[in-house]
Parts: sequence; C-alpha cells; structure tokens
Amino acid sequence: SRRRHTRYGTVTGVQTCALPICFTEIADCQGCPAGSFLVAAGSSDCEGCPAGTFSVAVGSSDCESCPAGTFSVMVGLSDAACTDCPIGKYGGTGAAACQDCPPGKFNDLSGANDCTACPAGRYSNAVGLTSALSCTPCSVGFYSDTSGATLASACRQCPALTSTAADARTSLLECQCISGYFLLNSTDMPSCKACPAGVECLDGFG
Repeated sequence: SRRRHTRYGTVTGVQTCALPICFTEIADCQGCPAGSFLVAAGSSDCEGCPAGTFSVAVGSSDCESCPAGTFSVMVGLSDAACTDCPIGKYGGTGAAACQDCPPGKFNDLSGANDCTACPAGRYSNAVGLTSALSCTPCSVGFYSDTSGATLASACRQCPALTSTAADARTSLLECQCISGYFLLNSTDMPSCKACPAGVECLDGFG
C-alpha cells in the first residue's frame, strides 16, 4: 500500500516510491515557506534563510543576499526588508552585520557599501568615523597632501621660519614666513629672510 507523506520541493512528473516514504502525485509536494529554502532536492527539510539573506517566494531552492550597504541579523527573513548600514559603517553583499569604517576613512551616509578616505590635511587612527571633520586635522605649522592617512606622521612640518595660517593645511605652499620675516621666493621650498630694520613685514611678505 502507498503512504502519503509531505515532501517539499518541485515535482514535474510521477515519482518512484522509495520506502518508507512514497509519493506519486504532484499534490504530495509543497513548496518551502517564504523565508526558507529546500535543503536538497526531494528532501522533506526546509531551512530558514541565514542572516544576511532572504526569500520572498514559496518553494525557493536558495535565498537571495541582502544588497551591498544593507544587512540583516534575522534568520528566516521572508521579505527584502534588509536594513541600511548606519553612518560610520559599511556592508558588502549578504552581510549579517555592518563593519566599522577602518582607520583613515569615514562614512556620512547610511546604506553605504564603502567608506570615504579622510581628506588631505587630516588623518585618523580611529574606526567608525561619521564625517570628514571627524578626521584629526594636521596642526598649525604642519600640512599633508595625502588622503586616507592613518598616522600623525603623515603631517609634514613646514620649513624653518614658516608656519600655516590654520590647521588642516594640504600644501607646502600654505607654509608662510613667520612674523618678522618675509618670503624671498615661493618655489618648491619657501625661503624666508628677516625684515630689514625699520621695515614692517605683513603676513609673511615684505
């Protein structure tokens, strides 16, 4: 005699009985519920979609990955409601959790799949930064033309007798002569000379 048993999967024709389970009609088979997938063809086992994936259709043989920039911690997600990664973090395809932006980078947008390098004139050895201003500026008297820097050593000191008007400077050309000195030239390496007696030098220029 035949014994009817629920089988999950898709049946396209009459199947051969395999004791102790026998199924001979399409009606004997049911699709795995949304949020799960068929472990193996002809199996009676459906498994919940892992974190970072989902399944919206009944009878799925696999699960879809959450898009890049999103994540899901839920097992058995039955819709595409993956959550955007928050600012300061990013995520790849099929992520179960978002990652902190690494040192030298920041992210000020939700749903990002990558982080942005700290701009020139700044650096950072911290993780999870949420804006460019979160990156540490090079101090007054220093500059850096390197983006994505992770160490303070990326900031180069201005030549002797020169300094900058503010922090976060990005070029050697922003190094100006200090008070009491004037600029002899503005080529690759600024050269300053003391102001002559009785002459006032303003803003580093004679």
